[in-house]
Amino acid sequence: MSKEQLTGAELVIRGLEYLNVSTVFGVPGGAIYLHMIHYTIAL
Repeated sequence: MSKEQLTGAELVIRGLEYLNVSTVFGVPGGAIYLHMIHYTIAL
């Protein structure tokens, strides 16, 4: 059984999706924005 390696940013995004968050506001340039393109949450 292989375990999936997740970054802190990916964990935050998955948590937001789990809570049905649809839009996120923040300061550009954070690590989280690099991973946002793979998820359905809008910036």
